[in-house]
Amino acid sequence: MKFKSEKGITGIDITVSTIIITIFISLIGVLIYSSNMNSQKITRRTEATNYAVNIIEEIKALNFDDVQENEGENILDTPYRKEVEVIDYNSINSEAEEGIIKKVTVRVSYKEGKGTQSIELSTIISKGS
Repeated sequence: MKFKSEKGITGIDITVSTIIITIFISLIGVLIYSSNMNSQKITRRTEATNYAVNIIEEIKALNFDDVQENEGENILDTPYRKEVEVIDYNSINSEAEEGIIKKVTVRVSYKEGKGTQSIELSTIISKGS
């Protein structure tokens, strides 16, 4: 008696291969989603940094006596909010001459998920520069 070997695809083979394909597709989907979210975070952080640098450059272009603090306001047509803090160096060092050096801190904040992220840059400006 000869036994014929029957080759073919069984229902179990199809089920196992379907499960494996589904797992790989879902893993690829998760990787793409994660990559996209990280890319968006980096883009928002880069934009906030660019706004902060531009604000500092605008402040440096002002007359020394015109540099003032603001409470915080939205940057026009963007989801970013800026706050500028100006500290006279005399308030930090009592021996320093008043009205010559100011420390300017710019904080740009933005919503990210359920929380708020912020970028903070500082510079020193002097009356003679």
